[in-house]
Amino acid sequence: MATAAAPSSTNITFVSVIIKNPDDQNATIKRIEWLLTLIRAELPLVLYACPFFYGLFQGQLDIGYPGFKILPLDISATEIFTHVRMATEQRGPIHLPAMRNTGKDTEFFCTLMNTKTELVARAVRDGHVATPFAAFIDASIAKVLQNPGATFARLKQTVVSNKITSVIIPGCRTPFDMGGVQQTKDSILSHICWVFCGGLFIVPSARAMEWHIRCRELVVELLMEGHLTWEVNVWAYLAQQTPGLVLWFSADHNDSMLTVPDYFM
Repeated sequence: MATAAAPSSTNITFVSVIIKNPDDQNATIKRIEWLLTLIRAELPLVLYACPFFYGLFQGQLDIGYPGFKILPLDISATEIFTHVRMATEQRGPIHLPAMRNTGKDTEFFCTLMNTKTELVARAVRDGHVATPFAAFIDASIAKVLQNPGATFARLKQTVVSNKITSVIIPGCRTPFDMGGVQQTKDSILSHICWVFCGGLFIVPSARAMEWHIRCRELVVELLMEGHLTWEVNVWAYLAQQTPGLVLWFSADHNDSMLTVPDYFM
């Protein structure tokens, strides 16, 4: 018999999304395995799912728990996908960063990555978040974890201080205001800027829509110039342009990405 997960005391509701990506280089079964690892951690979790995955998971009592909610999602109807579609119709093909993995970093993938802030804001707006903080967490985050049991257990007990009014995001490279490289429009449109990891951000629930609107406005501005880039580049540029908007902590694409430092608690 499987051991029951420890109760959660976190004041964060996590939001994630799983979509059937036509350009995915990972097998669907692996996506399911990584997602099940996240679900079985029993974090407070709102999961948006495309019809394929919603049909697969909805009603599966063995993966349900009180803090878990799965919601159907038409990804093509999201704001970001709509803006990309409109820009393509008005301007023609969108330019993607030249220095990228062309098999993985497609227009669909980059658009999907930029829906993260929208889905968190939507979950808050629609009443699915009752905690003072909301977070995006990658549905396949288990892929990069070395010790998922301990890492998720700590995350479940993470209580962010109510004094925090900024967005908390882990990152690989030092941001500009802490001595890192300055991000320009040219740089965020040419290559990936790993100032932020991408798999997690935590935002005060009351500011989730504001955070999304800021990100959306920059994405639309870039689209009107004929370009689309990764969400982490959008965040890096916004953080640089608006001091205090984001609180960065050092991490990598491993367990450290989910290990929120004590000074935020």
